Amino acid sequence: MISVSKKDLMSLLLRSSYNSNGDGYEINFGGLICPKFPNCELFWKLFVVPLTERITGYPNELNNNIRIRAGIEPELENIANTNYSMFLNFIYAHLHLTSEMISDLENFYTHLGSVCDLAESFLEKWYFLLIKCRGDECETLQQLTRGEFLNLTGGWFDKYYPTLFEHYLSKGKAPPIRIPSRKNIIKELFQKYLKNDHLRKRYFELS
Repeated sequence: MISVSKKDLMSLLLRSSYNSNGDGYEINFGGLICPKFPNCELFWKLFVVPLTERITGYPNELNNNIRIRAGIEPELENIANTNYSMFLNFIYAHLHLTSEMISDLENFYTHLGSVCDLAESFLEKWYFLLIKCRGDECETLQQLTRGEFLNLTGGWFDKYYPTLFEHYLSKGKAPPIRIPSRKNIIKELFQKYLKNDHLRKRYFELS
């Protein structure tokens, strides 16, 4: 167990970069991701780097040992791995744009679809960690009244039931009923902690 100064730790972490302290993928492709998604590297600096052996040189320097430190909570490692998988799928999508295989266009969109799924998984895991640290609760999964829960089922009815027969004919099955869904949990996260209505609206349009 080491005692750390928040100021010294932040100074050390902010000096890290994909180019200097990343693995092979981060070094070679981080420059493609960061201009469009700068928070990807910022999250890596502040959350992922401290979970790894890179931090063992504190307070003077970081090393390039990317292994997770002993004793790290699996919950934290899971969030870091989800973020990394999202990063990799962006890279894979890029590589398909630069290749000339017959399936590249389809593969490009497949990886972007995976990015969207992983982004929602990341937000969900992050929210559960946040409310755990703050002693809060997930209202969607723990505190809905019967009426509020039935409103969610009504939303499914309005969206899917009018076209249920056509959907079943084309897909061979009914659309899944996920009530509450991950989308409901992420909406709760945004409403509680991310007050920017424009960003929230834009996110759900893309999602």
